[in-house]
Amino acid sequence: MSQFKEKSITFVSTCIPGGILSMIKGLEASKLASKWNLSIICSHNNGSLLSRLAMALQAYLTCFWRLLRRKVLLLHIHAAERGSFFRKSIFVWMAKPFGVPVIMHMHAAEFREFFENCPNWIKLYIGWTLDQCDRIITLSSSWRDFYGRLTHTRVDVIPNFTQARQLAPTNDKTTSVGVLYLGKFGARKGIYDLIQSVKAIYDRFPELEIFCGGDGEVDLVRNKVEDQGMSKRVHILGWVGPQERSELLNRCQIYILPSYAEGLPVAIIEAMEANLAIIATRVGGIPEMIQDGKNGLLITPGDIDGMTAALTSLISNSRLRSQLGGAARETFLSTYSEEKVIPQFEAIYRDLTNLSD
Repeated sequence: MSQFKEKSITFVSTCIPGGILSMIKGLEASKLASKWNLSIICSHNNGSLLSRLAMALQAYLTCFWRLLRRKVLLLHIHAAERGSFFRKSIFVWMAKPFGVPVIMHMHAAEFREFFENCPNWIKLYIGWTLDQCDRIITLSSSWRDFYGRLTHTRVDVIPNFTQARQLAPTNDKTTSVGVLYLGKFGARKGIYDLIQSVKAIYDRFPELEIFCGGDGEVDLVRNKVEDQGMSKRVHILGWVGPQERSELLNRCQIYILPSYAEGLPVAIIEAMEANLAIIATRVGGIPEMIQDGKNGLLITPGDIDGMTAALTSLISNSRLRSQLGGAARETFLSTYSEEKVIPQFEAIYRDLTNLSD
């Protein structure tokens, strides 16, 4: 791609660990990076209000300077709802006078609720901003239909992805059944529902071990587990890095995400890749990933009894775990692997920049 060696596909993203950053890191580590010049502008991070404002201002100045020097081939903005959208919208309007194509990549789990609760003038601003983009990327067909009602811009679906690894050998001698939760600790992700469900079966299945990794309300969750007398086999790990995350995926047989709102969770894709039997809720793009009874089990958000029944069936039936895990792995390979997803990004990049191999 010598035509643009001095220009870059510029990502605008948060630097807070989570689904968006995982996607960015995956793109940077993928075959896309060897063909296209990629760079990232971080517009948001944890910290005080003053430090976050300073980071946003620096990101705007950096982007403007790159645009002014004609260093941006395409602006690929990764956004969610609320403050994330408003911060990122400024980059959209900034790019238009320079004729730089803009992709708005929507990762939001709660954008529908956010939009419906906005005053009319904010709704107009959201629609106008989306209309300025050259392409909208969403994570599932249901989200494409939603955004398609807000904008005249073309909306495409590209799912999240992860890289395929060599599966760890099965340990036939293990006597425990590991259940893994990876996600933010808080009510939206259903972590408190999970604790309540596990309490109902904790004494029935002494082979059961629960591993919970994530940030958020870690101390509150840990205290809840201790109050329920389950801390011996319910491990509240807090945030886990890539290596520990991989080890947990290899160690466990079941993955559960009892969330109330989602886009297209990277953690479920990782669980698919790792051959785990999956329990998840019918929210966001999850029903497009999981077919109930075929490559996982679906429950209704907040249905404690349904979650308990799903856990019971998988803990007590190793054959069912194996069948669902194998089918999930096949779904990953056919839909959510790097080899399947990266060409979809390349096709959009070429279309918007009028460049070829």
